[in-house]
Amino acid sequence: MLKASKMELTASLENYLEAIAGLCGNDGHAHSNQIADHLEVKRSSVTVALRNLAERGLIHYKKYEPITLTDRGRDIAWNIQRRHDALSLFLQDVLGVNEQKAERAACEMEHAIGEDITERLVSFVEFVRACPRAGEDWLKGFEYACRTGKTSEECTNCIKACIDNFANTENMETSMVETSTTLDTLKVGDKATVVKIGPDLKDRRRYAGMGLIKGSDVEVVRVAPLGDPIVVKVKGYELSLRKEEAVHILVS
Repeated sequence: MLKASKMELTASLENYLEAIAGLCGNDGHAHSNQIADHLEVKRSSVTVALRNLAERGLIHYKKYEPITLTDRGRDIAWNIQRRHDALSLFLQDVLGVNEQKAERAACEMEHAIGEDITERLVSFVEFVRACPRAGEDWLKGFEYACRTGKTSEECTNCIKACIDNFANTENMETSMVETSTTLDTLKVGDKATVVKIGPDLKDRRRYAGMGLIKGSDVEVVRVAPLGDPIVVKVKGYELSLRKEEAVHILVS
């Protein structure tokens, strides 16, 4: 049996586990050659990593057989992916970093932050988008400042514009809510914009960390034969929601 100190996952093993989880999402299992190609590493390196993950009880692994995740491995992989998504979302939506750079940076940073910081990042993105003193215009102003080294306008003008925009936004959002529907009513191929996410949505923070927040564009890609679950694409990710969760998401 491995000692407790050796049970801890290195950044490299976390990358392997995250890759396996992503590959398993297609048909429930992964193969070592797929992992090697995905991570651009040698097959011998993959074999060593798979043995280490199996010893930790995170994957089911036998030579020449498909690799699957254990329940514990799936939970840990989900947490790693969530940290990655939260970082990428923060870098793109708040700091204005382009998607390619944000993804690369998130890969490097995701191993260094814990659950508490992940929650704060997700909450901050939601707050910035929702707060009338911030929002999209504020983010655009910050992007302009990063690019040019100066603010786009005088603060007094910005405050006046913020007040005017807030009044207009309130009227627009009221109108959108009145004409909106819930996510569970959409059909395959339908596209919509998230207007509001109810506070009773289970795993609300999890979905927010993957980009499902107010203002996000979503597309329904699959619906199970009995209508449950519903798979939607948001920010390039496919998220699976139960119908009882989708009813809490208002879209227009």
